[in-house]
Amino acid sequence: LSYGDVFEFSQTISWQDLRDRITTQPPVIPGWSARWIANDLGLGEGVSDSLYAGRVQPYAIYLPQGYDPARATPLTWMIHSAQSQYGQYAALNPRLAQKLCEDRGSICVTPNGYGGLASVKYVEKEFWQIWRQLASDFTLDPARTVVSGYSAGGVFAYRMPHTYPSVFAAAMPLAGGFEQGCSSFGPEFGIGNFFPLDAHDRAANVRWVPQVVASSITDELSQYPGILIQGQRYEAAGDRDALFQMTSPEHIVTAIADGFAAVVDALPPDAQAPAAPRRIDYTWCPAAVDAAMGLGPTSVYWLSGLAQRDTSAADTLSRVVAESRAIADSQITPQVKDELVNSSDTPPMLLRRQEWMPGAPEPVENRIDLTLSNVAALTLDAAAAKLAFGVIAVQTDGAMTLTVTGLSSGARSFSLPAGASELSLP
Repeated sequence: LSYGDVFEFSQTISWQDLRDRITTQPPVIPGWSARWIANDLGLGEGVSDSLYAGRVQPYAIYLPQGYDPARATPLTWMIHSAQSQYGQYAALNPRLAQKLCEDRGSICVTPNGYGGLASVKYVEKEFWQIWRQLASDFTLDPARTVVSGYSAGGVFAYRMPHTYPSVFAAAMPLAGGFEQGCSSFGPEFGIGNFFPLDAHDRAANVRWVPQVVASSITDELSQYPGILIQGQRYEAAGDRDALFQMTSPEHIVTAIADGFAAVVDALPPDAQAPAAPRRIDYTWCPAAVDAAMGLGPTSVYWLSGLAQRDTSAADTLSRVVAESRAIADSQITPQVKDELVNSSDTPPMLLRRQEWMPGAPEPVENRIDLTLSNVAALTLDAAAAKLAFGVIAVQTDGAMTLTVTGLSSGARSFSLPAGASELSLP
């Protein structure tokens, strides 16, 4: 730049190859590099109201030194803060990248999110589009995806596993306040970040997604009461969680101090997203759904076709509690521990952690129990739930349609009234 010549960074493009739709494999560049993705949102061009528009958007990707396309590799999302962009962690957090990406042998990705402070639905749309491209270009392990982020990125790192728990192995929200996907203030980043009691409790959604949370006690944006309430919700739901209460001075200083080594170490090294857990407790709301953009939960583990009966308000809740007693598992006893953590890269932290203590095997029988609130329709995959024959007991607060697939005799649909019903299979 000082010589006014950037030729050595140029690349010759063959327009004929483009016309012929000739494709090449992406280069394998260890460490950070930038890639592009074309989106279909039609947001126009230019910059306005903190939105960096344009059909082509950049994103940052980190490939660990040992990346081998012959071996499935975990994926870690690092979502950037508000008023920032895709280069945030590459520029400001080399130690975090070393711990989270290189030391864990994980591909890491930071989307641009249209920069600045774009609508959460735009950010989510881009997130899925980038993930699709990554799955095409790299060999990913679909059971070992972690989502993390700082500040607004931490808000997103809460939102995604609470909305789509089936596809995440763990989450690491940093200075992200609390989970607010079904808040009365709506899903957008803003004033709702300061009112945790106006956000509905969806902690049970992440029973199978361990949460590692960190925030400064004196953070002016990710305020301590919200962090504490979120931790209490995880404990009440019996989730695995680790809450690091940091003593660094404030929001921006904590970010650029880059002192998250102990936090990253708390991520379970063997965490994997289960394909078919025994128990599902899932809550969602219209704020999580944008049918026109193809966004919103449609399935959770062995349940799919999720449809609400009442969608009158953005935070109107629906809930499904399902247990397949045909799936073998162990009884779990949550255990809470408090400790003081001294780390070389940050001031001392208080850590409150809830872990699982496994017990005796759960009794196995050919039965599934469903309890439904404000659910209009639901599809149950009996094969995935290990129920070849037996009973499905349903308790619903209103009329609903239950479709059962994965049966040797083919799919069956049942129109059920409010109250209790018992169905015999096959």
